[in-house]
Amino acid sequence: MLTTTFWKKNRHIQRERLDDGKEVVPISVNQSRLHMTEDGYLDKMCAITEKYNLPPNLIELEIAETMFGDFDKRNRRKSAKRIINSLKARGFTISVDNFGAGYSSFSLLNCLPMDVMKIDMSVLTGADTSQKMKHILGKVIELGQSLGMSVIREGIEMPEEEKLLLSLGCRYGQGFYNEKPMLVDDFINFFEKRNA
Repeated sequence: MLTTTFWKKNRHIQRERLDDGKEVVPISVNQSRLHMTEDGYLDKMCAITEKYNLPPNLIELEIAETMFGDFDKRNRRKSAKRIINSLKARGFTISVDNFGAGYSSFSLLNCLPMDVMKIDMSVLTGADTSQKMKHILGKVIELGQSLGMSVIREGIEMPEEEKLLLSLGCRYGQGFYNEKPMLVDDFINFFEKRNA
């Protein structure tokens, strides 16, 4: 199971920082259709947090919006909905990744308790030059915020993109403009220096 491998590598960092009274940030873990259909998935997720004594809200489970619409059987979709609702009820943060990339985005917002909306970069290409796309981007941001969700725009690579998002009320972004992927020790140094 991917989540088990993830926690073997990273559990001690969060726990040590909590024990030392240092600031921590949630860690996002992508979830797949395989996770949703795995026997005992919910119990395994809860067992991981209990074993390492981590508050579930420090774990953000990212669910690609295309994953939910791709279920070929209604009972699988119903099972995934039950599992996600149970995870949310137990304190996990749930995010919808790649929002707007497929046909099931709005269905997800309606039937699942999402905390975070991550807007797919491909959907809104051209918002910096097209008034129509800029308007769409603004309305998607407004939609997520009106539902009480944190809204993150993926794929920010240039300062102009950040400026545009800020002008539309989006305060969170992800992409190479902020920083490229880095090793854990480098991230801790970066995080502490940035928040000093």
